[in-house]
Amino acid sequence: MTDPKLVSLTALMGAADDAIEQVEYAHYQSQRLAALMGAILTTIDHGPSAIEARLIRITDLVGLAQYLAEDLANYTSSQAEELRTTLNALEV
Repeated sequence: MTDPKLVSLTALMGAADDAIEQVEYAHYQSQRLAALMGAILTTIDHGPSAIEARLIRITDLVGLAQYLAEDLANYTSSQAEELRTTLNALEV
């Protein structure tokens, strides 16, 4: 027979591993967003001389940044809910 405390500890360790993975993903995504913001600033300051070309590039980069930010927000929200559900089931 399996010890319920061992099962709970195993589930809690799994939830902790999931939380670490989520934090690592958020860190990675924030680095990508920072790189995009740097590219936008570079385009503003040192981009092609035609303002129209810079605006097109900036618009594309901002759209990508928005997508990444929304993806990160959705992912972290859903993962937080899964962790809450897991922890509530363990009555932690």
